[in-house]
Amino acid sequence: MPLANLGQAYSSVLSYVTVLGQQQRFRVRPFNTSVIEGESATLRCEVDHQAGRLQWAKDGFAMGYSRSLPGYHRYRVVGDADLGVHDLELTNATLEDEGRFQCQVSPDGGQPAIRVDAYLTVLLKPVSVRLRSHHWLPVPSGLMQVRHDQNITLECDVTGAKPASGVLWRRNGVDLDQESVHEVMHTSSLRRRSNTTSAISFRATSADDGVDISCLAQHPAVAEAEQRRYTASHTLSVLFGPERVRVWGTTEAKEGDTVHMSCVTSGSNPPANITWFLDSHPVAQASHIVRLAAAGGWTTASNMSTVVPPGTRRDLQVSCRASNRALDVTEVGSAAVSVLCE
Repeated sequence: MPLANLGQAYSSVLSYVTVLGQQQRFRVRPFNTSVIEGESATLRCEVDHQAGRLQWAKDGFAMGYSRSLPGYHRYRVVGDADLGVHDLELTNATLEDEGRFQCQVSPDGGQPAIRVDAYLTVLLKPVSVRLRSHHWLPVPSGLMQVRHDQNITLECDVTGAKPASGVLWRRNGVDLDQESVHEVMHTSSLRRRSNTTSAISFRATSADDGVDISCLAQHPAVAEAEQRRYTASHTLSVLFGPERVRVWGTTEAKEGDTVHMSCVTSGSNPPANITWFLDSHPVAQASHIVRLAAAGGWTTASNMSTVVPPGTRRDLQVSCRASNRALDVTEVGSAAVSVLCE
């Protein structure tokens, strides 16, 4: 090959390599992004060796080459265009912003068009969180009132979230075992939102009295600082009667003597009412003290004094009857007083 032709060939190859090395390409590509409704998001797009014109498109519709994006008042292209930075910024995100965005550069100077996609997902916080049960007894205090030894199911409804929310159960602030939780997700009446119903079941005991049961919406749009707004809770009031009544006091007396007797109940919710009987006759004169029980509920203590009736020739039976009227339950404790004959 003549030397001149060889030089021209070398020059053409060098030119091709140079052009190839400077072909327009994406330096930073947008990636799939999530944004919380009402907040802002940025889709990155940076181009090296840009030759063509750049614009963004949404769901196949081009938004135009102007960086101010007329007609899209919450959108704008930001960054130094001379450095190939063309990030798409949107503010006050709404559900209508969700979709597939494309950063595209037109062909120019023999260079092909390039484009890259990213999907924007808009997260919607739950509309409400509600704790309910079909086993509650209606009470004006707002407590969740149930009976001792009753099988109950608590349901937590988290509505209107996108995506569907998870639910975390807690007992006095401590996470409950999620293996015992049954969770169902279903479509909300609100567009593109979902509802979640989570349920736990257990047998109520006196140890559950006064316990706080809460359910928390676990959702990517809910920050820890605002978790309280997406929590529902109730305090359990477990109704149970006294299991034991202990009676003690005077063991021997004569006709006309005063007999002093005391009794105390085990825990009861609500507190037990005490009635004294001497044989089968009620005794009106008695004092009563109600105290909070360490194991739950309240104990009721009572002191009674009465006189051995004249003419009594047989032993007396003293009874302390403790009644939980809410449950129609009565427990009786008794003691015998020996009557001494002179």
